Amino acid sequence: MLELLNCLESLGCKIEYHENLGHFPFTLYTSGLSNNKIEIDARKSGQNISGLLMQCPVLNNDCTVNFTGGTVSMPFIDMTLKMMRSFIDKNTFNYTLTGNFAEVPVCEYKKNDFIYQIEPDATAASYFLTLPHVVGGNCKVLGMKEEMLQGDIGYYNVLNNLGACIVFDDEGVKSTNLSSLTGGSFDFVDISDTFLSLAAISPLLNDKLEIYGIEHTRKQETDRVSAMARELAKLGQDVTEKSDRLIIKPDLNKLRSVAKNGVEICTYKDHRFAMSFAILGSFDLFGDGQPWLTIKDPGCCAKTFPGFFDRLNTALIDSNAKI
Repeated sequence: MLELLNCLESLGCKIEYHENLGHFPFTLYTSGLSNNKIEIDARKSGQNISGLLMQCPVLNNDCTVNFTGGTVSMPFIDMTLKMMRSFIDKNTFNYTLTGNFAEVPVCEYKKNDFIYQIEPDATAASYFLTLPHVVGGNCKVLGMKEEMLQGDIGYYNVLNNLGACIVFDDEGVKSTNLSSLTGGSFDFVDISDTFLSLAAISPLLNDKLEIYGIEHTRKQETDRVSAMARELAKLGQDVTEKSDRLIIKPDLNKLRSVAKNGVEICTYKDHRFAMSFAILGSFDLFGDGQPWLTIKDPGCCAKTFPGFFDRLNTALIDSNAKI
């Protein structure tokens, strides 16, 4: 949070840190925002930009937000502005987003009752789009569209490039297993929340997998790059970890060898580890229908998807599931 807090201080807020700089607990003393020219370091997170943008319409004058060093989550910035337009008279909300610069006009949020339809969770959908390529069959995720505000819908393009069959219709998106998935090199910088969905099943791929553009995920619930490398190595996989990428050489035979007596996956209190490795654990590794993978603290997925394992069980029972 340090970059956001530094930004607020530059705008006139006073922050009293009770322990460590840039961390909770702290006391924030405010007197309103009067500076309409905002600059922030957003190289580590675009969430700080989103938080600032949502305040801009209610400031005294048109506002500019400058993130000179760029950001790792540009699709989320665009998503924030498009979503804000639904809460404001579209004729008055003529924002601009150019390069590393956003300009937001002063205007009013709607005060009357209105209905805003929330999109299904595109990141959560990634697990179920991946599932048929682990257990066979197909799975349809309802409500998904090829064009959505959420950038993570782009994960389907990665699956298609790996050999999956992904088809959209009026009902949602359907993922079908036609053959085993290949490998390849993929830039996940704009869809980084989904990189674990693919990395976790990498032992089942037919060729080397490179996932890059993920350095910023080291600052999320856990250091996701190192943690994923650690768990895959535990599964007997050859993993090269670099600052912004993982290079994985799949080895199904080694996975079978190390899993003879069962293996345990650590989740690091990170919901996406629990859900991603649950998909891998659904694979019938020894052809006997018996479980072979244990996930520690599976309940951590309640952060975003408390019913995940119930939905997964439903999908595994029905090879033509609709989620």
